[in-house]
Amino acid sequence: MSRKYAYADDLAIIHADGDWQAVEGVLSKDMATASEFLQTWKLKLSTTKVVSAVFHLNNKEAKRELKVNYNSETALLLRAQIPRSNDEQDDHVSWTPRVTS
Repeated sequence: MSRKYAYADDLAIIHADGDWQAVEGVLSKDMATASEFLQTWKLKLSTTKVVSAVFHLNNKEAKRELKVNYNSETALLLRAQIPRSNDEQDDHVSWTPRVTS
């Protein structure tokens, strides 16, 4: 099950799972629901503005792309990214505290 957050014309779909295929399946199902809503109201999704943020700790999966189906004609390729600060340039996640007390 995913969580949805909306504000004005922005929508965030959040899902946590240890299996990439499960994440792709849930997000595809949610995008199908969004597609039905958009079709009902004669609206169109701007697929060039769709972005993703995938948080994980598996460095080998850093360049993985999620294959999320939007409708029968469109598949969105969402690239997984390891979250990092601007000062980290390598492919690992640092757990160094950013705030000192």
